[in-house]
Amino acid sequence: MLASEEGDASLAPKLAGLSPGTVRVINRDSVWPRPSWSALIAAATAEATRIGAKTLLIDSLAFWVAFEGDAENNAGAAQAAADALDAACRAGLAVLVVHHQVKSPGRDHGTGLRGSGAIVGAFDVVVEYERLGPEAPANQRRLVALSRFPATPDVLIVDYRREDGSWRVVGEAEGRAGSDLAGIRGRLLAAAPVDAPGATEDELAALVELDKRKIGGPLRSLVGEGLLERDGEGKKGSPYIYAKAAPKAAPAEGGNGSRNAAPPLRGAASNREAARRGGNEGSPPSPTAVPRPSPPVERATPMEFGR
Repeated sequence: MLASEEGDASLAPKLAGLSPGTVRVINRDSVWPRPSWSALIAAATAEATRIGAKTLLIDSLAFWVAFEGDAENNAGAAQAAADALDAACRAGLAVLVVHHQVKSPGRDHGTGLRGSGAIVGAFDVVVEYERLGPEAPANQRRLVALSRFPATPDVLIVDYRREDGSWRVVGEAEGRAGSDLAGIRGRLLAAAPVDAPGATEDELAALVELDKRKIGGPLRSLVGEGLLERDGEGKKGSPYIYAKAAPKAAPAEGGNGSRNAAPPLRGAASNREAARRGGNEGSPPSPTAVPRPSPPVERATPMEFGR
């Protein structure tokens, strides 16, 4: 069940890849003038229960709550808005709420959200979706989590695959600073040649457009993990030469043994990604595939909103 601040024109293309009947929608075009926050949650919860939905997604908190003046920064007002979601949780729904960050997120987890800290404290898991530093590939983002559950990773690095419109986890880090380093590693691994003679540190620095002093440590770690091979003596006349490591023998089932595979993951992230890949990550999309047309927004059945 989705309550979106967007109108039909901008929302429909974003739902294009979903199967019919997957999402029921309340959006600004279907319920304007905007209902009160409590009325919206009550009606959305009732509709979700009626159709057997499992998740209620609110996009965004600020739009649907319609905080007046500086109320978003008031702990009492923010807590009251969060408390209204309790009925949906008690109805068995997983509740996801989209909220905005400030322009310059803090270094501590959860401090980048706009408004009162009561908003952060009201949820079991807070995930901040951010760009990485300027050294990271343009198609990568990081997910910074603050969670009541100890198994939740601190930071995941995700990579957008334009060829099929999917995302994959390519790394895990401890804190934002660690994710910036992971971004450098990703760029170096992508730039490293597959075939001889490889590339020197100067050549790799030029390829990834970084100061040579920033890539020495990441290169050594990639070599140590067996993702890159290094030849040479590291001195004048015999500089270090780097290339992607030779692929290991293909597994008996699944996997493609590609030298361009993502770096190995650690901890819970590795288990999730292994299950997600299913051995077909390297398979190219069908050349005959035709993009699906944008479906009309499938609105929920008419609902009554108490004001």
